[in-house]
Amino acid sequence: MPAAPNTFGTTHLKPENAGDVLPVKKQPPTDSGGRSRVLRLLVVLCCVVIALTLVLLGFVAWLVTTPVPDITLTNIAERSAQPSVIYAADDSELVTWHGDEERTPLAADDIGQTVMDATVAVEDRRFFEHSGVDARGIMRALQRNTQAGVIKEGGSTITQQLMKMLYTGGERTLSRKISEAIKATRVEMGYDKRQILAAYLNMSYFGQGAYGIENAAQTYFGVEPAQLSVAQAATLAGMLHSPSAYQPYSDPDPVRERRDTVLDLMYQQGLISAAEHDAATAEPLELTPRENRNVDARYPWFVDYVQRELPDLIDADRVDRGGLRIYTTLDPELQEAAQQAADAFKAKKDPTVSLVTMRHSDGAILAMIGGKDWQVSQFNIAVQGRRQPGSAFKPLTLIAALQDGVPLSRSYSTAPYETPVKDEIWHVTNYDGQTTGGAATVEAATIRSINTVYARLIIDIGADKTLAVARALGFEAPMEADPALALGGLKYGVSPLEMARAYTAMAKQGEYIPAHAVTRIVDADGTVLYAAPESIETTRVFSAKIGAEVRSVLHKVVTQGTGTAAQLPGDVWAAGKTGTTQSYRDAWFVGWAQGATTAVWMGYPEAQISMDDVHGKRVTGGSFPAQIWEKYMAAAIKLRPQTGLTGGSLEATATGSNDIPTLEEIGVNPDGTPIQH
Repeated sequence: MPAAPNTFGTTHLKPENAGDVLPVKKQPPTDSGGRSRVLRLLVVLCCVVIALTLVLLGFVAWLVTTPVPDITLTNIAERSAQPSVIYAADDSELVTWHGDEERTPLAADDIGQTVMDATVAVEDRRFFEHSGVDARGIMRALQRNTQAGVIKEGGSTITQQLMKMLYTGGERTLSRKISEAIKATRVEMGYDKRQILAAYLNMSYFGQGAYGIENAAQTYFGVEPAQLSVAQAATLAGMLHSPSAYQPYSDPDPVRERRDTVLDLMYQQGLISAAEHDAATAEPLELTPRENRNVDARYPWFVDYVQRELPDLIDADRVDRGGLRIYTTLDPELQEAAQQAADAFKAKKDPTVSLVTMRHSDGAILAMIGGKDWQVSQFNIAVQGRRQPGSAFKPLTLIAALQDGVPLSRSYSTAPYETPVKDEIWHVTNYDGQTTGGAATVEAATIRSINTVYARLIIDIGADKTLAVARALGFEAPMEADPALALGGLKYGVSPLEMARAYTAMAKQGEYIPAHAVTRIVDADGTVLYAAPESIETTRVFSAKIGAEVRSVLHKVVTQGTGTAAQLPGDVWAAGKTGTTQSYRDAWFVGWAQGATTAVWMGYPEAQISMDDVHGKRVTGGSFPAQIWEKYMAAAIKLRPQTGLTGGSLEATATGSNDIPTLEEIGVNPDGTPIQH
């Protein structure tokens, strides 16, 4: 009986001894493979969606649980600069100095709506619509920048800019931008829009040292932020774009144009009416007078110098943050004595007196007068002034001549002198036409300040040697190797501080020592950020033998020459040199006694005014400047007897050669410019 068919499929048996495989019966086509691929794809897609969802949920959870960046008034105040205090050498306070980044943060209600509207209009028009990051703003900025070919517009929101100021900094990296965006989003989740906007205005810089909207409103308009007019608010908001580019006091036109642009935007966005717009654009840019810095300082000229010196001692950003205790070299009693000596010429029509005292032991600046009235002008003549030194510059040629082997006993004619110099004839006469014949030694010519002898002397040795001495003694302005150097005829002039440094080297018989005003800088937590070195290393710029000769000659200037008005009571040893320029426009006496050098200058800051009738006299270096020097130094010695004018624990050690460096050795061309290698 035949076997029943296999209903589950056909079984193919290969017969024993068969050579070929029997044909297989083909199955009908099916789509099960396609369905399985689709099913697998759906599963993968579902897994991806689930994974992305989990990642997104994880990110959201992480974002929600991440601490909200602190934009409170307390945090902003802590991140703002704190006042620094500058102290005199006796630890008395000279000034409480408000740092450049000091700000007074205000709550939103105290800022007022007007300046908020102006800021939103120009900085982030979709501020009240986005959630910290504005995708539309980014795309708009990208499109405009692409069309312009340069970056003209940023896509950052006000919230992102706030995070940059508070947390992420200005580094141009992708990671910084991502961090900024995350923090901005988180801030938007933790604070309302007005709080964010207030924090932004509190942190922003508005130029002229005004950090924060409170300081800006007071600096420019003398009002509280809530009292700003529409025009004033638009002015401040417009400056946020580039504070350094807008200078309301020196260049108001671009500021006014920027203000009007902000007003146009405010009108277009419905924040002000047409009438308000027209009235504001017609309003003049009326600024409050710029406040004088250091107006409350005890001795503003010295304080100004200290502030200028600080960035050379510690990081400038650290100076800006404030909270420092700055200890200085100024001796208040000596400063008062200097002021009293100069006050004989404090009438409005009187010339100005500038003075610097420098201690020999360590280079400390003990007193400084930089002008007549800080309220009127903050230009510090003692440091920034460039005035012609006249015959007070002659000792530099004397040093050069001695170095060149010229003895003090060498004689030159005192008659009027002329010689070709470059493309002209140099004509030299003596003061008021005196000494028209005969001869004088180099020593006598120094004591009596005979111009014609010094003119012949510098021609004899070469002006380049005097220039080398000037460079070695720290004079910084460009100078040329011109014979006029012998008589103090300089291209740009010198400052009283430079003269005090140079004469201190003469007092120390050839050892040059830098001047300094700061002894110690301490952070708020007591950390010492800077301390003056315990030993000062000086540079020998000419030999001690030459130094002794120079000291002897300059002592005779005081005892029997043009500087006799500087003789100190009690036969106190002193040395120095007078200087008077053409038409009596500048008058100097620079000298030393009892361990300190003082440079006194008298003149008008305008530079071109003759002092031919001051208190009934023509002003020469040997008149009022020498008298001021004597009055002050006599008082100083009485205040600090036998102590080198407060002494100093720093010991100076000389280094270097006994020779004056050549122009090539100090890297200077004959015109005073650096040699390019």
